[in-house]
Amino acid sequence: GKAAPALQEATATFSSMAHREDGHHNFSCLAVLDLMSRGGEVFCTHSAPKMLEIYEPVPDSQMVIIVTVVSVLLFLFV
Repeated sequence: GKAAPALQEATATFSSMAHREDGHHNFSCLAVLDLMSRGGEVFCTHSAPKMLEIYEPVPDSQMVIIVTVVSVLLFLFV
């Protein structure tokens, strides 16, 4: 008989920038895989809701020093 096709892994990524006003809103993910055109079925999964927490970075003098040093090194060697 005919051998079954090898399993393949697929990844889909969706990125969206969160804004301050989005904080404390619930979000969840819904994934739908429709294989009906290939004689299969529709697979659907839904994640549990999560609360979005947004933190604003606190100015850090160490980070400023690191960025400055990296900038100088890039200027000197690039």
